[in-house]
Amino acid sequence: MLRTWLMFTLLLLCWYANMPAQALDLLPERAEYRAMYRSGIPISGKAISTLSQVEGQQWKYEFVIDGFLLDVLETVTFEWQPGATIKPHSYYFEQSGWLVSNREARVDFQWDKQRVRNDVEDRPWLMKIPLGTLDKLSYQLQLRMDLAAGKQEVEYRIADGGLLKLYQFKVIGKESVTTRYGTLDALVVERIRPPHSKRKTTLWYAEKLDFALIKLVQTEADGEEYEIELKSMHRQLPPSQEATDPESAP
Repeated sequence: MLRTWLMFTLLLLCWYANMPAQALDLLPERAEYRAMYRSGIPISGKAISTLSQVEGQQWKYEFVIDGFLLDVLETVTFEWQPGATIKPHSYYFEQSGWLVSNREARVDFQWDKQRVRNDVEDRPWLMKIPLGTLDKLSYQLQLRMDLAAGKQEVEYRIADGGLLKLYQFKVIGKESVTTRYGTLDALVVERIRPPHSKRKTTLWYAEKLDFALIKLVQTEADGEEYEIELKSMHRQLPPSQEATDPESAP
């Protein structure tokens, strides 16, 4: 009897250990961040990310930086359904300001021909891509979903400026992070770069907020540092939670 009970307990533990982590469902949300740029004299601004459902499986994700010396707009429209990988349709990037040259770029995904149409400063060209290719914005949402699924290391093929780039990330630990939003437990994620690279990117994702990004610190080779930190977040929650979760309030 005891042996049977022990065997049953062992099998149960193995079953729980191998259960897949709960999938993350996308929900409309808006997050505001404090943005800091340090290059001699610290310069502050704000960043806002907005995720909205256009219709059915069609979504739009937007990231805006509004700073004293730098303005950036990034948008992507994409297709997504539960359990599937994000399928981008069109990515747009625009930057202007005193610190950078004005720049505009667009990447249109032509999945029927398995290619993208790049257009940088009105100079278009085509590039072949493998299935599963993402852009510089949609991979950020895919990373959240992969973290929710329990993945510890991930990599993405990114269509960027006429090149197919490989972005790799790994979870390096957990930390309690204090932001203007509050103190949250977070997964610490680091972008994997070549050994000789002096650039470093560290990101913090809060499980309580569906693995939303709550902090990012990027250090460039010349020592310049860029940081964003969560200030506020408003999410559309499932109907079963809207009445009880204070974070769903406007």
